[in-house]
Amino acid sequence: MSCGASLITGMKVVHLMAHCTLTFEIKGGTGRFQDASGVLTYAETATPVLFDLLGNVVLGTETGEITGTISGVGREGEQEQRQ
Repeated sequence: MSCGASLITGMKVVHLMAHCTLTFEIKGGTGRFQDASGVLTYAETATPVLFDLLGNVVLGTETGEITGTISGVGREGEQEQRQ
């Protein structure tokens, strides 16, 4: 099963930390997500942990929270009952 989502917003870099707010619009999918719709927002802070010799980030951490609502998600087996 998959869920179709599109990215609506981007991120803001502050010093060596990135504060990102990603907004995803849900527009259906397959299986029990066929009639799904809604908006999810992911607010995160990304912090670099390890750099290579050129100063590029090779390892980082991300912490955050997902909020929002998805409507129209069926239960497992519900699709087979409709057919």
